[in-house]
Amino acid sequence: MIAPLLIGLLFGAIAAYSHFCTMGALSDFFLFGSTRRLRGIAAALAVALAGTALLAFLGWPVFGSGQSELPWLAALLGPLAFGAGMTLAGGCITRNLVRAGLGSAKAGLTLLVAGLTALAVTGGILAAPAAWLRRPAMVLALPPGLLTSAAALAALALAAWVLLPARKRGRARTDIAAGALLGLTVPLWHLLVAAGPLPPMPSFILPLGELLARWSSGPGAHAGALLVLGTLAGAALLGLTRRSHRFEGFADAGDLQRHLLGGLLMGLGGGLAGVCSFGLAVSGSAALLPAAILGTVALAVGCRQTLRVLEGRSFFSR
Repeated sequence: MIAPLLIGLLFGAIAAYSHFCTMGALSDFFLFGSTRRLRGIAAALAVALAGTALLAFLGWPVFGSGQSELPWLAALLGPLAFGAGMTLAGGCITRNLVRAGLGSAKAGLTLLVAGLTALAVTGGILAAPAAWLRRPAMVLALPPGLLTSAAALAALALAAWVLLPARKRGRARTDIAAGALLGLTVPLWHLLVAAGPLPPMPSFILPLGELLARWSSGPGAHAGALLVLGTLAGAALLGLTRRSHRFEGFADAGDLQRHLLGGLLMGLGGGLAGVCSFGLAVSGSAALLPAAILGTVALAVGCRQTLRVLEGRSFFSR
């Protein structure tokens, strides 16, 4: 059971060093047209796709039977809320874990709110309406062999987009290398699933809630909770070695309100969708899950429209 903790340590250290963040990558693109950090996300997905395709080729059941359920309403509303929440909170769950590990009190409060809200959605007072939202579903079936080929081709296409311009920008190479290393955690996780009781893919929002539940009900930790703890510890260890720890409090009441609302929306959206932004854009998309692919688009829309609100425009404006 130590393997998830070790993966989390690696994830946290790399994410802290590279400032890996789905929200940051999307906001850089939407606000400034910069694809530098977006290439890091694409590199993570390319490596995750390639690793998943290789495991499928070797007979690993990463695509299951080729059947996938698409609860379309939850797949749209959950990531949309999560995308809005991570924008208000200044980062996705992974980024807030890193910030908390480096000494951010507001990131810690955001994680607490997000985790408790996710618990309420998955097994608490909001579980019944969440189950109703997940009910409208379509079952999609594709041959696993076709999925393997599609994953390999998608990995090649992403790699081409990521690598061709990388020679021109030194910083872009750092983001790409960090993203590629983080993408490796996805096929590595698939390999570990058979060895112990692990969730089917690495994600952070539900394990965060699980961690809070374990703390409140007694000793013991789920594999996903160990991943969360490892990520916190990895960021903290890197901060110690680089002396980059810095206490971060709230600037004003508005800053507090934005982080509280951001944590609430991430908990609602992540609990409904069952994954965080990394689980959508990298882990789930690498498995070619329709809900993850649709959810990644909804996540980006939620981020973009919330940025427009923060600029003083309507959420529904173009």
